[in-house]
Amino acid sequence: MMQAIVARKNPQRLHVKQSMQKNENYEWVVGFIDGDGFLDLQRTKSHNNFYSKPILSITQKELRILYKVRQIFKVGRISKRSDGYYHYRIQSKKIFQNY
Repeated sequence: MMQAIVARKNPQRLHVKQSMQKNENYEWVVGFIDGDGFLDLQRTKSHNNFYSKPILSITQKELRILYKVRQIFKVGRISKRSDGYYHYRIQSKKIFQNY
């Protein structure tokens, strides 16, 4: 008679593994920002006051890549440009404060 072996997971090891995967995802995204994207600071004027807003933007022909980036950050908007490329953009101070 065969017995089923039940593997017990160590919660600390699982946490480390998830943390490593998260860091690998961020490293992967940084590579795309370096190659196909940019970080900018948009300055706008309202009445007599100036406001600044950070912007993260990535342009890519492959739509799946941008959906993966949005899945990692859990925020942002993807749009199609007239030249056939896709554009991912984040315009939120909160997201930049978290990372």
